[in-house]
Amino acid sequence: AHVPTTEWEGRFVRFGGAAAGRVLATRCPPEAVILAVGDAVRRGLPGAERTSFLWRDSETGRGQQAQGGGGFARRFARHHTALAIEGRLDRPSVLIMDEGVEARFVPAEFSGWDVSQRAAWLRAECGGDVKRQ
Repeated sequence: AHVPTTEWEGRFVRFGGAAAGRVLATRCPPEAVILAVGDAVRRGLPGAERTSFLWRDSETGRGQQAQGGGGFARRFARHHTALAIEGRLDRPSVLIMDEGVEARFVPAEFSGWDVSQRAAWLRAECGGDVKRQ
């Protein structure tokens, strides 16, 4: 867990979102991908369902950011403000994010399955509410 070490870092982390992601990025290797949600998501404000994705461009070295909407942000915010993903697994996998984070390998044929087959496998293997939103 990241503990802010300066007053200004603490302010950004409390606010969350891309600001918290950028603070976390200063502590991560350049190839890390960071997911972050803001305070508005955690408070459940309507229309605030946004997840920030931050990474460093491998060619220019400059920080990049994208936003994604939907129910993922609400579910992610239950347990995390920001999360750094580092490294690479040797075969396709999914991340299970609840109180902790766990990687599980998927079958080799997973990428060829349609959405309903993938959802059925995720429900059987990972439990929980797996559905398209």
